[in-house]
Amino acid sequence: MESSLPIVPEGKILNLNDEIEEIHSKSSNIGKVAVLFNKDDLPAFMIDTTINGDNPFGEYNYESGLPFITQAVAYAIGVKTLVYTIDDDGVQWIHDPYHNIVFDENGRQIGHFLYKGRSSQTVIMYQKPIRPQICDFLDEDEYDFTDYDPPIIPKENSFSVELKSVLSKYNIIDTKYTYDVDYNEWIYSKFNNIIFDVIGRQIGHMIFPYSLSDLGQAVIYKSPIEPKPNMV
Repeated sequence: MESSLPIVPEGKILNLNDEIEEIHSKSSNIGKVAVLFNKDDLPAFMIDTTINGDNPFGEYNYESGLPFITQAVAYAIGVKTLVYTIDDDGVQWIHDPYHNIVFDENGRQIGHFLYKGRSSQTVIMYQKPIRPQICDFLDEDEYDFTDYDPPIIPKENSFSVELKSVLSKYNIIDTKYTYDVDYNEWIYSKFNNIIFDVIGRQIGHMIFPYSLSDLGQAVIYKSPIEPKPNMV
């Protein structure tokens, strides 16, 4: 892919101000209505991406030939690596492998890579482009893992309104998600020996061939029935 950097006619010297004006002209031509960063940042951008481009050991590794606007957007949001990555179909994409962002030529995020195996990678395309979403990863010793433990939310909180209504109607209070001997998961009341579906119908029960302390074998009916609880 050809570079979109300004082309200098033979015999003409293009100074920094000319290049800056060229950048803004290109931005306007593709519909950009906001300056990515202050003009004072442009020299640093051009130096960093030119000196360190195609250099895996530099702070910025921007592969040559990438669209200039995409490079500018990437630089503005702190992306250090921007390369062409080839998918399983041989199509190359503008890619930030660190944040797993697939860019278009205007610096928008249009998808990300999905890695199916060591040598398999495909692109998940979004229905509409979005602003690039990046996060900064900390070194492992910088994490306070106690702050990142998510609260335990009982799965039973996700019971449907219909199921909750049935349980309330029959005053069934022990219903929860339970595994059978084959490690299939069911909505189950052990006291009533009822396996419920998500809307509160009885779809089966458990049999315990040895002891009630063991996992049961689920018996699933051909058709759901009205719950038959133990009326105690």
